[in-house]
Amino acid sequence: MTTTILLITAIVLQLVALAAAGWLVWELRAADVREEQLRRARRRNRSDDDAEALMRAVTSRDGGGQ
Repeated sequence: MTTTILLITAIVLQLVALAAAGWLVWELRAADVREEQLRRARRRNRSDDDAEALMRAVTSRDGGGQ
């Protein structure tokens, strides 16, 4: 009887540990996805800023685009 209870307890604890590990992997992947999205947004903003600066430079060089 005691052996059965210990065996069931061990199985339950292993399942809990497995669920915790799965949750941790899930959270780490989600963090990687968020980090990559942020990196892409920053890159996109930087290229937008570069394009605006280039347009201002060309416009000012051309005398206001006339």
